[in-house]
Amino acid sequence: FGVGDGPIIWSSVYCNGWELDIHQCTKTVLPNFDCYSSNIAGVTCKESCQEGNVRLVGGDFENEGTVEVCLDNLWGLIADQGWTDGDAKVVCSQLGVTCKES
Repeated sequence: FGVGDGPIIWSSVYCNGWELDIHQCTKTVLPNFDCYSSNIAGVTCKESCQEGNVRLVGGDFENEGTVEVCLDNLWGLIADQGWTDGDAKVVCSQLGVTCKES
C-alpha cells in the first residue's frame, strides 16, 4: 500500500485478536524504537455484510456492476445462465436504484 505520509509512531505491535481496538495491543511507542518505512503495516479487511444484502462491484458507476450477494457474512457471486431483466429489476429495487438493463 506504500510507505504512508506520516511519521512512524508505533512499532512492534502485538495483538492477541480479542482486543476491541489497536490501542489495546502491546506496542513500542515513539521515540523508543528503531524502525524503517519499509516495515510499514498494511491490512485488507473483510467487509462484513448482512444475510441477503446485495451490492454491485466493478462498474464505472454505483448503479452498475457485477452482482454480489451476502451469505454467511461473506460476499459472493451469482452464476445464472438465465439471468433476466426481472432478476436485474429486483436487485436494482433492493439497492434503491432505477434499473436500465441487465
